Amino acid sequence: MRNVYVIGAYLPYGGAFIAYHLGLIVSEYIDGEPVAIRVADENPQSGVFEYPREISTVNIEQFKEIGKPSDVLIMNPSFSDLWLGPHFNGYKLMYMQGFNTFSVLDRWFDSYVSVSEYVSGFLKYVYGVNSPVIPPFVDLATASTPRQWEERPENKVLVVTKGNSMQQGIIYERIKQRVLRDRSDIVFDLVPGRMKHEEFLSFIAGYRYVLSLSCAEGFGLIPLESMGLGATIVAFDAGGGRSYMVEGGNCWCTSYPNVELLADHLLHALNNPDEALKIAQNGIRQAKMFNYERFRESWMSHLRGNLNLK
Repeated sequence: MRNVYVIGAYLPYGGAFIAYHLGLIVSEYIDGEPVAIRVADENPQSGVFEYPREISTVNIEQFKEIGKPSDVLIMNPSFSDLWLGPHFNGYKLMYMQGFNTFSVLDRWFDSYVSVSEYVSGFLKYVYGVNSPVIPPFVDLATASTPRQWEERPENKVLVVTKGNSMQQGIIYERIKQRVLRDRSDIVFDLVPGRMKHEEFLSFIAGYRYVLSLSCAEGFGLIPLESMGLGATIVAFDAGGGRSYMVEGGNCWCTSYPNVELLADHLLHALNNPDEALKIAQNGIRQAKMFNYERFRESWMSHLRGNLNLK
């Protein structure tokens, strides 16, 4: 039996959840068995996602001992500093879900596939690697039915932060001060501590407005999930968000570090609810394009046409 190893598959992050599903797809393609490589003590019970299938786990040292040349390794670039590429003689596939989660890329992999054109461009410019693009998917099946946009509080904004806490705090305070000068009635809520994914989605679905302050993303799952749940998105496009964010179409966005413009966008959204509702409706349609079926078929097509894994 050939194994398909996925490093960090059970970590409580969106990129890890996507990698887990990629492991299932590759296993199906080669008639193999998916195995999660633990980087700490993570397991499906301690995670935040619902997994359709529980797969066995090994630690990194066990993987180095038992991995065979006929096996496959799937890895996100964030684990580059483990340097598993030089230690594994099987087929190595890296799904480039980010560009800022590592210092130096593990270049001992056989294939690189990027999550967005932005990441693909980065990989080409910095490392001279050509990589096809396969976007991820958003899974909203576990979310409860969202309330109608008009039924959600009109003066509340959900703030989503990611990255350096000091930098995110500076941006948040500047935007909040700018908005409150004109709209003192606005309430800003921060996402609570870690919760199950289905709870997180239901939490998002209670807001008309979601403000995303992440400055650098290979793709950006949370803003897209928020679109799918009917929220009006105001966000930094963070680079990878350009894969689906259309300024003035399905969101209001700008590039980092245009903090003042982002604050103006938020004020415009709050002061123009009819327009904000149309933006939200467009966002729902956009999010539906990034579904699991499209993700699976894109990968199956890629595996058939580009990789000799059989």
